[in-house]
Amino acid sequence: KVKKAVELAKKRMPEIMVDGEMQADVAVNEDILKNLFKFSTLKRPADILIFPDLQSANISYKLLSQLSDCTAIGPILAPVNQAVNIVQRTASVEEIVNMTHLTALLTKDKEQNESL
Repeated sequence: KVKKAVELAKKRMPEIMVDGEMQADVAVNEDILKNLFKFSTLKRPADILIFPDLQSANISYKLLSQLSDCTAIGPILAPVNQAVNIVQRTASVEEIVNMTHLTALLTKDKEQNESL
């Protein structure tokens, strides 16, 4: 699945930097990425992480949002026929606004692609 997804992403959006399946520490740690994974196509740590299922994504999302100063946006459900996302019960106003904005952008993008 991951290999096909990477191939599809590179085909549809060749301008983005995307790599395949890897451990989270490799994806976000520049030293590990550069020294142990020289074969990776990433030139810098990943800023978007994709997880194999909602449960692992949710665990990671909650840990990142609680243990760092990052702006965590998610979890994002994909692929679906409509732009639908989940707002956590404990979400802040900023998190709700971010998810609403993202869902609106996904809806607009879907509508534009359908009109082509």
